[in-house]
Amino acid sequence: MNNELNKVLCSSFLVTTKNHPAPRERSAAASEPGTKAAPCAAFTLLEVILSLGIVTMLVLMIANMFQEVSVSWNLGTQSAERNTAGRAAVDFIARELAQAVAGPIDAAQPPVGHPNIRFQLINGNELRFVALAGEVQNGRALRGALFRYQITERRLQYWRQTGGAFDPYSTDPGWTGGQMLVTNVTDFQVLAFAGAGDLAGGGVTDYDSSANDNRLPVCVDIYLEVLGNDDAVKAGYITIAADKTAFINSNTRRYTTRVFFNNRMGWAGRPE
Repeated sequence: MNNELNKVLCSSFLVTTKNHPAPRERSAAASEPGTKAAPCAAFTLLEVILSLGIVTMLVLMIANMFQEVSVSWNLGTQSAERNTAGRAAVDFIARELAQAVAGPIDAAQPPVGHPNIRFQLINGNELRFVALAGEVQNGRALRGALFRYQITERRLQYWRQTGGAFDPYSTDPGWTGGQMLVTNVTDFQVLAFAGAGDLAGGGVTDYDSSANDNRLPVCVDIYLEVLGNDDAVKAGYITIAADKTAFINSNTRRYTTRVFFNNRMGWAGRPE
């Protein structure tokens, strides 16, 4: 039985070896002259061109997407800058105005010829007043404030005086050292309302407390328009006046607020 099984296995091995030669024999047979090697897999020229076209389209799509994101980012940053600068400027002016005083201050012993502190609004774009908020280091309880809109330069500037040479009773105490409050200002207007009855009508662009019983107005309305830096540059290249006005109107941010004066009746000495 075992002998017969060994004969069958040997015959099977011989058949397999005959049908499948050794690797060395196969390589030698393949290298003989007249034999053909198996064809190698490769891309055709059409496939290469199609692949390059697809890759180019993907690159262009990604570049366009990044450009749109960059433009959106710049617009958002510019809008945030306008919001921050414009709102901060209006809030600062409102805080300063809330501390304004006018009229007599008995304890201050005003000099002869200047018996009252004045509050002035000039041409609707310039504010001059004295605030009851001096600086401790200067030993002054009063601080002079001036806000002026420079129309040609399109900027809003701020001056303040607290030094020893500051005269709160003078209309021109020598304003020096102006600070830049906000740039790219397309419009700045202030309207004053002398009395409560004027609120139903329109305000005035010129107000002087010395001509109104030495009193502050009931309130003032502040209006500010600010243009972004990039939009300001673009507006400078527009030569047609109508187109320039339309561009500015569509790209400016507008801010407004109303400030009431609680100290409009003036200050008087405490009774004995």
